[in-house]
Amino acid sequence: MNKKTFLALLIAILISNFKSFSQNPHIAQFTSKMNVLSVVTDNKYVWIGHTNGLSRLEIATENITHYDTSNSDLPFNRVSKLAFDNNNDLWLCGRNEIAKLSNGVYSSMPNNLMPGINMNIEHVKFDNQNNLWMAFN
Repeated sequence: MNKKTFLALLIAILISNFKSFSQNPHIAQFTSKMNVLSVVTDNKYVWIGHTNGLSRLEIATENITHYDTSNSDLPFNRVSKLAFDNNNDLWLCGRNEIAKLSNGVYSSMPNNLMPGINMNIEHVKFDNQNNLWMAFN
């Protein structure tokens, strides 16, 4: 297991189950207000999708920035799945929506791409050719 994967797992466990014992009161306050649904990391940040939006934890400083529909262009508040593509763009999935965050700009995909299919996205993954694969419930 590489260091980034280990760090992401550790933070996910701490955020979802370690509310009252956090050494950092800022993180304890942050984690007590949401259900964490997805966690991914890049070289600088831990990205956390949850029931109240998207949060970014800067690894070096532990600074947390929270994004939701009221304070950013995030297109939906319930961020249930996160994935990075091969260009290091962050993809976000909601109940019936999917969006991409690239260079600070959100792009939403229409939720009528597959008429008649409930787009309750359960899993997202990119293959080596940067094709997006999704599993639905």
